[in-house]
Amino acid sequence: MENADLKFLKKHYGEKFSHLCRELFPTILEKEGLLKDIISSRFAPSHDLYDDIIKVQDEFKAYIYSFVDLEQKAEVTLSPEELFDKAGYVLYPECKTEEDIQKFRKYYRHDEELCTFKGRRLEICRVWFAVKKNVFEIKREDFKYPKRQDEYGTSVISLQFSKGKYSTLSIKNRYNHTVMQADATYGNDLDNIITGLTTAFTKTYGIKLIDADKKKLHLEGYIQANDNMFYKYNFEHFNYYFCPNNIIIYNGNVEKFDKSKFLVFDNYLLDFQKKLAYEYSYPPFRGAPNDAFTKSLGEIKKIEIRNINSKKLIVITPLEGKKIGILLSKNNEILSYSNPNIEIIAESFLSLSHALRKLNLPNVKSIGNYFLYANKTLLELNLPSLQSVGDFFLNQNNTLKSLSFPKLENIASAFMAENDSLESLSLPSVKKIGEGFLSKNNTLQNLEAPNLRLVGKKFLFSNNSVKILSMPALEKVDKYFMYKNTSLLKLNLPKIKLIEEDFLENNRHLDATKSAMSKKLKENYKKSLTTKLREKNLEK
Repeated sequence: MENADLKFLKKHYGEKFSHLCRELFPTILEKEGLLKDIISSRFAPSHDLYDDIIKVQDEFKAYIYSFVDLEQKAEVTLSPEELFDKAGYVLYPECKTEEDIQKFRKYYRHDEELCTFKGRRLEICRVWFAVKKNVFEIKREDFKYPKRQDEYGTSVISLQFSKGKYSTLSIKNRYNHTVMQADATYGNDLDNIITGLTTAFTKTYGIKLIDADKKKLHLEGYIQANDNMFYKYNFEHFNYYFCPNNIIIYNGNVEKFDKSKFLVFDNYLLDFQKKLAYEYSYPPFRGAPNDAFTKSLGEIKKIEIRNINSKKLIVITPLEGKKIGILLSKNNEILSYSNPNIEIIAESFLSLSHALRKLNLPNVKSIGNYFLYANKTLLELNLPSLQSVGDFFLNQNNTLKSLSFPKLENIASAFMAENDSLESLSLPSVKKIGEGFLSKNNTLQNLEAPNLRLVGKKFLFSNNSVKILSMPALEKVDKYFMYKNTSLLKLNLPKIKLIEEDFLENNRHLDATKSAMSKKLKENYKKSLTTKLREKNLEK
């Protein structure tokens, strides 16, 4: 006869997880109901749990056994300040005002600042900062491949205890969101900094941590909420955790939405009764009127949910126009979006999208700033009617290899900047391009722009793959045109009239005899040369 505990675990967490528990906890299973109670009170039901637990099997085993046989901890006599001092840190006094918090902003790089510095964190948390004694000797530029627990990341840490009868701790990293789970540095366990620190800190400052006397368990991609449960989440943004199974967690508080009335997908909430989609905010949720994605859905007449294998297809029938399709993963992440109705998209369209693979917007003509900003999963993009785009279009995308925008005429700043995959780009109608076009791209080999007349600063800045470039209509370029390009062999710019400083600076291989450039351009280029090799190329 099957053990009742294992039967329960199999139903709620899957067969593999049940088998693992049978292997790891034979003694606990002797007492009926004990393992079931321990697991179900600390892990939200999920059939994905096994795949994540197996990676930390030993830690998981120790964690579960700590609820059965508590270990006696040695008495701690040192203060938190003294223990931090032994670990090489200075622990500063608790932040009591917003001004206290802002004093530590100076330690953070501009694009890696904590959300804490935006204000109001003291309403929900008690906050401390600890800074390494040699903090000014640890340089950000020395860590080209950041890791959460590297010397720079842990040289400035923020300890944040949620307010309430019982607290959860978040140890925030100096990298902020540059590394994965920067809000869980040292596994959110003070004893991982130095033994005894948890006891000393909670005792000195009167903080009661959830399960402070238990082993700690760090699960990649999970958050332990104020109800003491581990929840798998899809992504985190400004301390909001968006989870599968219609769950959103904010500051440790768990909000569970009725599946018959709502659907949580990415950072959106679909209300079946009101036939509205909201960008979620807490508390309570409300519609963000300027959110470009929800606005693109228009007024909704009907919502259908179709199950396709392990995925879901949301079919939306608008009051006007054709049907809209949104394909979701088994965890309710947006995989594809098709909308034939919309023509104009405002800024920040799906800027938090982290799983989107395919986007079909056949009639869109104009797109605002931050379109799919930092999306790293997109594989197919269809925008055949597009005429203009705003700043940071597909910024930091690193999956698309070939793109064509047949009607695109105007491009703003940072178009596909910091892209690591694009090899071919066709822009047959483009006339004007803003600053930072494809800067720091090292894969582009073919660029078609026969009608381009004006480009801004840092055009193809630091590109090391374009060998032949022809822009027969180009008349004016701004500073740093193709600056630090090391592979360009042939350049066709017959109509160019004006160049700025650092034009083609650091180019080593351009053969002027095979390049179409005006006499004036050659003269200006000659003045900017920094090597004799370039002078020889022009004199040929």
